[in-house]
Amino acid sequence: MIRLRVVGWDAGRAWTDWSECVHKNLERPIARYTGQPRREVKRLVQLIRSRQPVELLLVNAPDRIAADSISQFLEAVGAIVQIEDVELAPDP
Repeated sequence: MIRLRVVGWDAGRAWTDWSECVHKNLERPIARYTGQPRREVKRLVQLIRSRQPVELLLVNAPDRIAADSISQFLEAVGAIVQIEDVELAPDP
C-alpha cells in the first residue's frame, strides 16, 4: 500500500491556484485510490485547501504512478508531499 502525506506548504513552488478544475481533478483520484466515500473525500480536499497536514492511504492504488498523479496536483498548488510504501499489519 502507498501512503501519501502532505507535510507542509511552499507557496513559492506553486504554479497554479485552486481553480475548480484542480479541485475536481484532485477529488477524483483521491476517491478512486483511497476508496473513501464522497463525503470523506470532500472533507480531505477541504483540509488540503486550508493547508492542513493530511495523510492519504492509497489502498486501491495499483502502483506508485497513481500516487505520483495525486502528488503532482498537490505540488502544483504548493504542497510538500512525501510518498512511501507501507505494509499493513496482518489481522490477528
